[in-house]
Amino acid sequence: MNITKVIARIGLTSMLRLLAKNLSLAVTNMILAGYGHIPIAAMGLYFRLQSLIIMPVISFSQGLLPVIGYNYGANRKERIRETVVKGFAISTAFITALALINFLISTTLLSVFTSDPELLSLSSYALRIMILMFPLIGIQLIASVFFQAIGKAVPALFLSLLREVMIFIPLLMVFSGYFGLDGVWVARPVSDLLAFIVTMVMIASELGRQGIPLRKPGRNGKNKVA
Repeated sequence: MNITKVIARIGLTSMLRLLAKNLSLAVTNMILAGYGHIPIAAMGLYFRLQSLIIMPVISFSQGLLPVIGYNYGANRKERIRETVVKGFAISTAFITALALINFLISTTLLSVFTSDPELLSLSSYALRIMILMFPLIGIQLIASVFFQAIGKAVPALFLSLLREVMIFIPLLMVFSGYFGLDGVWVARPVSDLLAFIVTMVMIASELGRQGIPLRKPGRNGKNKVA
């Protein structure tokens, strides 16, 4: 296959990841418009803090892409396993720490952007709900990059669209219809959880096909976590 086509196909994943985020935000704002301007503003504040939590991990995951790709080309399976496992651990620890800070002092952080008491109260309430499953996002990002790195564009594209579009938007419409405004906030952690489950099934299956165990063989022949 022409190298340009391969590059475009793999790079499309990163582009669609950004488009998916914007699409989910647009649909969310359309639904929130029915509840007034305060919920829309609250969602805007949430996305500001969300970016501070997730963007560093996205950058970290992109840094792992050439490392995984190089070792995949060299058939160094142990290095791939080590990179993926450490990527999972570091990204999860980083997001968990930042999400915990945001959960505990959400009002203080949000007060940097607004002094409106009603907006501040709703934003803090919504933020604490929507970040409940954030610790699971790091693994999803690393898994998507793993598929990019080994040249499997279709699974990478699927994972890029899974959380923000394929799961979140349908849940958003259903939950908002049944639970009102609270349903909008709850749709986020539920979609994160479901996307994580699908991601784990896909990454475990692919690593198994590649002969790359997530657990490192010990001296007695049994697998152990790196």
